[in-house]
Amino acid sequence: MRTLIAAAAATLALAGAASSASAESVTVRIDYSDLDLTSTADQAKLEQRIEVAVDDACQKPDIRNLRGRSYWRACREAAYGAAQDEAKRTVAMAKSDSADS
Repeated sequence: MRTLIAAAAATLALAGAASSASAESVTVRIDYSDLDLTSTADQAKLEQRIEVAVDDACQKPDIRNLRGRSYWRACREAAYGAAQDEAKRTVAMAKSDSADS
């Protein structure tokens, strides 16, 4: 499976609920193929990419839209949590692959 993930365009899935009232599901792909995830510096770059992707996926509503802000906060929490879980697994796999080499 590690080989499949590495060969599959090296993308990290980020899923979360959209900030709209329809609560549709969105998936954002974060490319990390240029990063060495065994490196702390590149892990920080991945973290920055996750934050940008969450901002893009969960667009902030007008400040007067209280219900929209509630959806936005829930979207950010869900998306960021899902992305962090996936990033941790991906970094662990990269470190494991590096140790096997």
